[in-house]
Amino acid sequence: MEINNLLLLGIWILFLGLKGVAEACILEREANVYIVRSITSNNLALTFHCFSGDDDIGMHILHGNQSYHWSFCPNVLPTTKWMCRLSWGLNLEAQFVSYQQNFPSYYNLNIWIAKDDGVYLSHAYSFVDIKKMYDWNKI
Repeated sequence: MEINNLLLLGIWILFLGLKGVAEACILEREANVYIVRSITSNNLALTFHCFSGDDDIGMHILHGNQSYHWSFCPNVLPTTKWMCRLSWGLNLEAQFVSYQQNFPSYYNLNIWIAKDDGVYLSHAYSFVDIKKMYDWNKI
C-alpha cells in the first residue's frame, strides 16, 4: 500500500512538472503586449478590448497613466494575431493589429501607447523607437 502511494505521489509530481513545461513557450519566445494610457488633456478613461483567435482578455479600463500587460506563447506555425480596439472618451477610437506573428522576424514586445494625438508603438521599454501608428478616429 505504501509503495502504491509513493508511486502515485511520483506520478503527481511528474504531472505537475510537465504541466509547467506545457505552459512555458517551447519553440517560440514568449510574446508581451502592453497597452499604456499616456493621455494628458483630460481624465476620460481609455477603454480597450483585445483578442486573438484563441484568447480574449476582455474589456479593460485605464485611468491616469495606468497600463495593462499580457503575455502568451505564439503558435508553432506563425499564425498568432491579436486585435485591439481602444476607445477614448465618448467619440474616439482606434482599431489595429496589436501583435502579428510573421516568420522569420517579428517583435516579441509590443508596447502600444495611447496619447492625446493618437496611438504609438514601441518595441523597447525605453521607448527609444516610439513611432506614431494611428490617429484617433471619430465614431
